[in-house]
Amino acid sequence: MSKQIGITRQQYKDLKKKDHQQMNAFLLRFWQDGYKEGMTAAKKASVSPAEIEKAISGIKGMGEARRKAVMQQVYKLYKEEKQ
Repeated sequence: MSKQIGITRQQYKDLKKKDHQQMNAFLLRFWQDGYKEGMTAAKKASVSPAEIEKAISGIKGMGEARRKAVMQQVYKLYKEEKQ
């Protein structure tokens, strides 16, 4: 990871002074930032169906019919993900 997860000493001191509503808002922003970073990282690490098809076509015993059946399921998953 390029960025260390956590809070600084100054943030800790400021957090101790916050009331319930301020703490809730801080934690929500903290969570949202982490979620956005995770989604960005996941998009960079994603694999396309074409790459999957290329990879499985080289497997011994993987015939044309079996490859097509597998790829139908893969494409189905990718369609569900985009909806």
